[in-house]
Amino acid sequence: MRRLPIMLFTLCLMSLVLVASASAAPKLSNATIQPSSAWIGDHVVITVQVDDPAKEIARVEGVCVEYPEVTSALNDRGEGDDKQAGDGIWTGGSNVPSEAFEGTYHIALWPRNAAGKAFKVDDQFVKATVEVMLKKPEAGAPAAAAAPAAAAAAPAAPAAPAAATMRDAKIEPATAAPGAHVVMSVALDDSAKSVDHVQAVIVEYPVMTMPLKLGDGVWSAGFDIPEEAPAGVYHLDLIAQDSSGKAIEVGGQPLKTTVALEVKSTPIVQTAVTAAPAAPAAPAAATMRDAKIEPATAAPGAHVVMSVALDDSAKSVDHVQAVVVEYPVMTMPLKLGDGVWSAGFDIPEEAPAGVYHLDLIAQDSSGKAIEVGGQPLKTTVALEVKSTPIVQTADSGNLQQVAAPWRTETQIDKIKAIARKPGNAFRFMVIGDSRSNPAVFAQLLGVAAGLPQFDFAVNTGDIVPQGQAQQYAFFFTQIKDVTWPFLIVEGNHELGPTGGKLYEELFGPTDYYFDHGGFRFVGLNNSKGVVTPQQLAWLNQTLTTNLRKVVFFHAPPSVIKKWSFHAFSAGAEELTDLLAAKKVERAYVGHIHGFSVAQYKGVTYVLTGGGGAGLNPQIAPGDFHNLVIVETQPKGLRETVYKPDGSSFVLDPQKWISGKGQ
Repeated sequence: MRRLPIMLFTLCLMSLVLVASASAAPKLSNATIQPSSAWIGDHVVITVQVDDPAKEIARVEGVCVEYPEVTSALNDRGEGDDKQAGDGIWTGGSNVPSEAFEGTYHIALWPRNAAGKAFKVDDQFVKATVEVMLKKPEAGAPAAAAAPAAAAAAPAAPAAPAAATMRDAKIEPATAAPGAHVVMSVALDDSAKSVDHVQAVIVEYPVMTMPLKLGDGVWSAGFDIPEEAPAGVYHLDLIAQDSSGKAIEVGGQPLKTTVALEVKSTPIVQTAVTAAPAAPAAPAAATMRDAKIEPATAAPGAHVVMSVALDDSAKSVDHVQAVVVEYPVMTMPLKLGDGVWSAGFDIPEEAPAGVYHLDLIAQDSSGKAIEVGGQPLKTTVALEVKSTPIVQTADSGNLQQVAAPWRTETQIDKIKAIARKPGNAFRFMVIGDSRSNPAVFAQLLGVAAGLPQFDFAVNTGDIVPQGQAQQYAFFFTQIKDVTWPFLIVEGNHELGPTGGKLYEELFGPTDYYFDHGGFRFVGLNNSKGVVTPQQLAWLNQTLTTNLRKVVFFHAPPSVIKKWSFHAFSAGAEELTDLLAAKKVERAYVGHIHGFSVAQYKGVTYVLTGGGGAGLNPQIAPGDFHNLVIVETQPKGLRETVYKPDGSSFVLDPQKWISGKGQ
C-alpha cells in the first residue's frame, strides 16, 4: 500500500512547510544514484555528501518528485562500529517497484532535523536532486545463466530461522522537559536478517517519524524534545521494517514495541491561595468498540470502509485518525456520522498482496492521542489484500465486443455525422488522467452531462491504472452512459503488461486525425516517452493543411521547463518546432495531474490532467481536478474550466502563463 491517493500528497506538503533555522547552514553535494538507468526489480542506491557543521541533521529523506507519496530514508554510513565515523556520506537503496513505468524520475533529498523540519538558507530550501531513467532492457540483452538441472532429489529444506524478536526497549530519560535530549533504543534478535531498519512513530502525532540506527547490536536514536511540545505522555512505536519499508510480521502481527516519554513543563509558580477547591469528579473515560473494516478481504482497486463506535461522555475526542501500521506515513481521518466514526478508500491498484493493519487512534483537537489508563485510546483493524489474476489479452469474456463501439474509427465516424460548416461555432471537451479515482471521474462526467451540447470529447490518456483487461472493462462501465463521441489518446498507464498491444486491440490506431467544422484535430501517441521520426514525418504531412489545427497528446514536452519534472524528452524539441512551424492553435496534454497553461514558440499548451488521478502539488494553484470545455471562435479558442463541484472559470491564458493562476 505504498500509495494512498491524495492524503499522502497533503502530508508531503505539510512536511515541507516545517522549516528549521540552522545556526551553521548544512550543505548537500555530490548526490548520485547508481545505476542511473534501471528497470523493474533492479536495486538502485542513492548517495549524497552532507556537510553538517552544527550536527543538526537527524535524517535525510528521499521524495520522488513525480510521485511525492513515494519516499525512502537515507542512513548516515558514518555511524556504527564497522564504518568510518563522521565521513558525512548518507546512503540508501531500494528496488524499482513492479508498477513502475518507463520515464525519467527525480528524487529530491531533504535533510531534516530531529523535529522533522527542513532547512532553509537565504530563503531557499537545502536539498539536492538525483535523476534516474527507468527503461526496459533492449530485446536481445544477454539473459541470466540457466539454472543447473535439478538433482534427482532435492535436499531437505533447512530449518526456518527463528522469528525476529524485540527486547529491552527504553527511552532515557523517560521524563524530561521541552528542550531536553532523550535517546530511545531497542535490542533486536534477528537470526534471519529480515530486519533492514527500525522506525519510530509517535502514536499521538503519527506524521512524526524517525529512523533508529544500529550500533553495538542495539538500534537507537536521539532527539531534542521540541520547545513547543505540550506537557503530557507520548508513546513511540518502534517498528521493525524490511528494505521496502514494510513492517516485519511475526505471527501475523507487525513486529513492534512501544516506549513512553513523559514531557513535563518547567514548574510554574502560582500565586498562593488559602485552599484549593475540591476537583470535580472525573468523567467516565472514553472507550472504543465494534471496530471493523468491510470487506476485510479485497483486491486492489476495491472500495473498503473502516468504522468504529466511540463512547465519549466527556467529549474529549475531536477526531479519529487511521494509521497504516506497515506504512505509518499513510494516514486518513475518520468522520463522525450517526454515532459512528468511519471512512472509505479505494485500495491502490499497486498495493502488494498481504495483510495490513490500521490503527484507529482517538485524538483531541491538537492532534494528540486521548489517553486512558496511561495508554493511547486506539484499536486495530486488519485488511487482507489479495491480488487478482492479471489478464494479459483481450480474449477473455466479451471485452472486445464491449470495446467495439468505442473504437477510434467508430467515434470519428460519429463526429463526421455531425454537420458543422467552417466558421460555425461548436464546442468540445478535453479531460485527462481519469484513472484511479472513479468517484471524481464520475463527478466530472456528471458535470459534463449537465452542460450545453458539445460535439465530442477527448481524453488525453491514462484512463486505467495498469493497462489490464479487467481495468479496461471497468472503464467501459464508467462511460456506458456517455452520449457524445469520446476519443482517447494513449497514455503511459495504458501500456501495462502487454506494452500497449491490448490498448490497440481495443481502440485501434494510436495516431489519428479527423476534420470537423474547419479544424483538423490530431491525436498523437507519446505513451512510451518518445515521438519517433516516423511519427514526425506523418505529423508534418497531416498538419500540412489550410484548416485550423489542434493537437492532443499525453505527456508534455520537456522543453517547457515548468513541466519538465514529468515530461517526455525524445523528440520533444522536434515536435514543438513542428507545431510552431505549422501554426497549431492549441496543444492539449495531460500526464501531470492538475491544470496549467504554457506558451512555447508561439503555441499555447493547455495541460488538463485532472480527471481523477492523485494531484501534483508542483503545479499549484492548478492542483485541482478538472475538465475543459473549448468553444471555437472566428479568431481563437475560448476555454472554460470546470471542477467536480460544478464551479467554473473562463480561462485567461496569459494570466496562467505568467503564473498568476485564476
